[in-house]
Amino acid sequence: MFASMGMLLSLSQIDVQAARDRDILYAMNQPIPEYRDIENDILDLDDILEPYDGPIVVDQENETIYNKIMAGYQGWFGHSDDGYGFRERHWGDILDDPPRGTFDMWPDMSELDEDEKYPTNYKYPDGSTAYVFSSRNKKTVVRHFKWMREHGIHGVFKQRFGARFVNGKGQYYAAVDDLQVLSHVREGANRYGRLFAMMYDVTFDAATVDGMIEDWKNLYHKMKITETPAYMRHRGGPVVSFWGYADKFRTWDPEAAEKLFKFFKDPKNGGCTIMVGVPDNLWSNWDDERMDLLKEYVTIVSPWTPGRYRSPEGAREFFEKRVPGDLEITRANDLDYYPVIFPGFSWANLKKEALNAIPRLGGQFLWTQGELVKQYGINMAYVAMFDEVDEGTAIFKVTNQPPVGRFATYEGYPSDYYLRLTGLIGQMIAGESVSFPNLVPVPDTYVPQTALEYYQDSEYFSEKITEEWREVFRRVPVICDSEDFGKWALSLNNVSSALNMYFRPWSDIVGIQPNKYVLVMAQKTDLYSTGDVPTQRVNSFVKDCLRAGSVLLVMADARNPLQRPRRGERAREIGFRLSSESASKDCSVDFDPLLGKRLEGWRWTNLNSRTPAARLMSRDDYPDAEAYVSLAKVNSASGDYLGDAAAMVKLGREFGAGKVVYVSNMLSTLPPIRKKQFLENLISIIADLVK
Repeated sequence: MFASMGMLLSLSQIDVQAARDRDILYAMNQPIPEYRDIENDILDLDDILEPYDGPIVVDQENETIYNKIMAGYQGWFGHSDDGYGFRERHWGDILDDPPRGTFDMWPDMSELDEDEKYPTNYKYPDGSTAYVFSSRNKKTVVRHFKWMREHGIHGVFKQRFGARFVNGKGQYYAAVDDLQVLSHVREGANRYGRLFAMMYDVTFDAATVDGMIEDWKNLYHKMKITETPAYMRHRGGPVVSFWGYADKFRTWDPEAAEKLFKFFKDPKNGGCTIMVGVPDNLWSNWDDERMDLLKEYVTIVSPWTPGRYRSPEGAREFFEKRVPGDLEITRANDLDYYPVIFPGFSWANLKKEALNAIPRLGGQFLWTQGELVKQYGINMAYVAMFDEVDEGTAIFKVTNQPPVGRFATYEGYPSDYYLRLTGLIGQMIAGESVSFPNLVPVPDTYVPQTALEYYQDSEYFSEKITEEWREVFRRVPVICDSEDFGKWALSLNNVSSALNMYFRPWSDIVGIQPNKYVLVMAQKTDLYSTGDVPTQRVNSFVKDCLRAGSVLLVMADARNPLQRPRRGERAREIGFRLSSESASKDCSVDFDPLLGKRLEGWRWTNLNSRTPAARLMSRDDYPDAEAYVSLAKVNSASGDYLGDAAAMVKLGREFGAGKVVYVSNMLSTLPPIRKKQFLENLISIIADLVK
């Protein structure tokens, strides 16, 4: 049988009789029959770890990545109704009321069968239910490979994350969830003559490396994952990729990395061709163990580029600046250079930011990158990603008519448009003559909700407290810039009616009569952003309002709020300044009794890697203030007081009765119930300040 043929995998090596025994269909550029026999069976671990014995179609050679276009395949979407007993995965809270998804593009579900569709609480304008898919469903994953074949995409790298096989104690475990998707990928690739390879997305600490070694023993020796013609090979061995190699944001232990590479290079474990995904930031300048190990064990180097440029012009500048130096290193060391290209970027619902942060420009953004790959003499490319709707980089079929909500679309282009473009780019880099498909999009009628509409939670606070606020703030409105705001402003918007809250651009705000207001500056970046209005005009308005008794509420979504440009000089003109001290995850936070009994005496010590570094406020920076009150004191790991993550200041002097209240970005990652308690008490404090 074919599964017992060991390493006889490449087309030139496949034993003809064994192929006949397995009913292998050589379908080079020929139609492949529709498969009607796919059952969405619920697999257990023993099922998954069996060698593949299903249909095999050989439609391309698998000996090299050269002249091929491959994509990343997350395969991480799940639904509580898919039969595996797990909750929704990577869709977010799609069954809540109201639903709150964490993805930006809605998959086109029109071709999927009824047993591939799973309900959400999202609705279309006519009230009908919107459905999503599950990567745990074999039929759907196999269908994705059908789409790849139809559009000339050679295959995918299946992502496998460390958390799926290393538990919180650093111990390896084999679990059905995610492995069943890998099994589906293997079947889809074999049924439709596509290729696949493993890509571990991991850290390089000792525990994770040991976990990867145990995982590969299961995949290689039990599942025999490389023993079909669908597994990608290159330069003599099956390809295994490790994404995140020596990334500064990930643990990297050189001894563990070398142990890993030696294991995968061992012929007993496949004699693998090693690919590493590296940070794009001048990796070629490494002159230490990172580069030594790379040169000794690695064959393919793939710098990560999504988000590093945001336009066709930016892509050209990036390639011109980085690629020649990278190619010089790789060619001098007999390495292959594997560029990553991407169609656009959007993670509005994951991060509560703007939709289409990196616009697709009707496909021109992706096409330009493909042309650049060709221009620099590179004949292979990796597209990020096939199915990544979380970050809006998907190339698979996406609908232009998502349900009511806040979603990006393909802007009137066909749902398979980016599959087409990807296939054409594959032909381009392989040396074929192709041209950009100048399609005219259908007018896009979908209008996404604004962030303020979509994220509002009208039941966030009790009716009793909101009535108290309503009484105060009907006389003192709360005003916030509508053109640049972050997550804190969205939280305030939950009670916008009680706060008499106005979201307006600065061009409108400076036109109103200076008076007693609560002026909210909740920019999501370090930038002191005033739109098209000169900063001097804004500062003059703010100072007049402070003299009238206003509160300037600075709620940071970034580490250094209002610091750019001129290192905070503009912000100091309106009485706001921060110390040079910063807090980090190693600190603790003590909350003042002013913030209410539920927070009084509570010390926040379980800060984690999600807690961002934050600039602190300090009494020392306000020597002329009439009063300074700490609301959240930050202490170092050794117990030394560093400054305040939240504080309020009565400015005095030229600012009259004006006050400044500061809330740092680190407090945005408080545990949800504590964050709600903090915000409730903060609003009540501000209400007292403006009564």
